[in-house]
Amino acid sequence: MNNVLLGVPNVLPERGKKYELHRLLGALFSNQLTSNERIDILENEYRIAAGTEFREEMKVMFNLSEGIFEQGIAEGEARGEARGELKKAKETAFNLRSMGYDDSQISMAVNVGIDVVKSWFADMKAPVSAE
Repeated sequence: MNNVLLGVPNVLPERGKKYELHRLLGALFSNQLTSNERIDILENEYRIAAGTEFREEMKVMFNLSEGIFEQGIAEGEARGEARGELKKAKETAFNLRSMGYDDSQISMAVNVGIDVVKSWFADMKAPVSAE
């Protein structure tokens, strides 16, 4: 079994023999090119006949990859928001603890389980403030 690892840059390499495979893969997987630009590269540089059916199939493939890319961005943003909310809850919990609230009250105030609150206080290190 042979493994091959190829890096595909965001910028399409210059046309030439040295980077021919990289350019082909870059054209196929680039999020910088439109569907028509990709198909034109395949047709003009690699002599791949791009009939109507081929064009439609390629557009579906390119749109699918764009959808996956957009979904990844949305998931990353959601995770970032969740981390931010968790950090705020933890900061609030430490503030409530310093005001004399017990773990049960803190758990209800920040809307997390009491076991989570207890784990936050296990090492008694306050979170770093966002300022």
